Amino acid sequence: MIKLHNIMQAHQRLKPYVRRAPLVYSEALSVLTGAKIWLKLECRQPTGSFKVRGALNKLMSLDSEALASGVVTASAGNHGLGVAYAAAALGLTNVAVFVPQTAPAAKIAKLERFPIDLRLAGQTYDEAHQAAEAYVQETGATYIPAYDDPIVIAGAGTCGFEIISDLPDTDAI
Repeated sequence: MIKLHNIMQAHQRLKPYVRRAPLVYSEALSVLTGAKIWLKLECRQPTGSFKVRGALNKLMSLDSEALASGVVTASAGNHGLGVAYAAAALGLTNVAVFVPQTAPAAKIAKLERFPIDLRLAGQTYDEAHQAAEAYVQETGATYIPAYDDPIVIAGAGTCGFEIISDLPDTDAI
């Protein structure tokens, strides 16, 4: 279970690497829903998505042995960009990102800018994920999941922590 202190630790760890995205009031959505709606502009992160938060938190949690063995992930875009950015920011070079051949060309082009081993595998995310899992078995690399990992979730949870800090009367996120 992820506790508040896990998210607060992640927040401190990530500060040098991510932007504190602003909250912007949306008049249109507020009128449409009958509630006060604020948008957190995570599109202003270096990768254009909040996914960088979980990827960074996970990579920063790994010990030197795991990092030396390399890291790998599967993604159709945003998580892969998060891992690629995090690895570059931390000076890691043994990084593989598996993406389906059907991934958006814009995401692939962005991934190609990073010093990673980019591998197109299969037609679907599931096929790319299977290829990444096989890579783990072959190389001993550490798999960096996109969502189902408490450390990744704590990193993503820093968005919520910032929302509550910036807008203490928040009813729901």
